[in-house]
Amino acid sequence: MRISVPARVVLAQFAVGVVGAVAWGSAGGARDALAALVGGSIGAASSTYLALRMGTAASTTTDAGAALGRFVWAWIVKIVVAVGLLYAAARWAPDALPAVVSTFVAALMVYPFALRWSE
Repeated sequence: MRISVPARVVLAQFAVGVVGAVAWGSAGGARDALAALVGGSIGAASSTYLALRMGTAASTTTDAGAALGRFVWAWIVKIVVAVGLLYAAARWAPDALPAVVSTFVAALMVYPFALRWSE
């Protein structure tokens, strides 16, 4: 069974979040582990939204301009949602913000590696 590239990106981002949670948990305790898991999950959740949105948009239009508009709009929504979730995480655990942000950034670093993956 072949897993699509967007699905592999999301799964890899969740894996990065789990690895980050283990690392932060061993260094700083359970609260940092949970914060790191939240950071990785924010990256994976926003990527899941984008993948689902683009999958449905690609199947509903043949107009290139409309597809580009949906792509740009999906990215804008993804960024706004990610920033909003990061803000909520910062309000929830301001002392654990380094764990949230570092794991979120690490989850985003999956994208450059995804460029090497093929179907």
